[in-house]
Amino acid sequence: MERWKSFCKQLGMKKLPGVDEVFSYVSGGTNTFMPDTKDMQLPGKIGLQSIAGIMEHLPALTALGSSTVNSYRRLWDQGFWAPVYADWGFQNRTCGLRVSAPGRFEYRSVDSMHNPYLLGAALLKACDHGISKI
Repeated sequence: MERWKSFCKQLGMKKLPGVDEVFSYVSGGTNTFMPDTKDMQLPGKIGLQSIAGIMEHLPALTALGSSTVNSYRRLWDQGFWAPVYADWGFQNRTCGLRVSAPGRFEYRSVDSMHNPYLLGAALLKACDHGISKI
């Protein structure tokens, strides 16, 4: 992030390009999903609340992300690391939500037939619900 800020300053730009705070929760210019404990693998408090919101709304998110019959056929095929478990884990490709590195996660129960705008909005709302209500 600091590299981008210095790059924009060199170009004479007053702020970063793009829309502020899209697909991330930023407070004071830091990634608040990052670990805040001694365990560097476990997400921070806000990250765990985001994950809780996604886990609570996982059935609806799966319906939006895997909306066709072939999508559900793919979910039953365990040989291709399909997300067959309604759970989250570290580096586990068979879970619906995978924490792939400190400060980031990937939602895996999705295929190419989804509407990216609708699913992105639903993921943000699920994260927001987890942060504000759980």
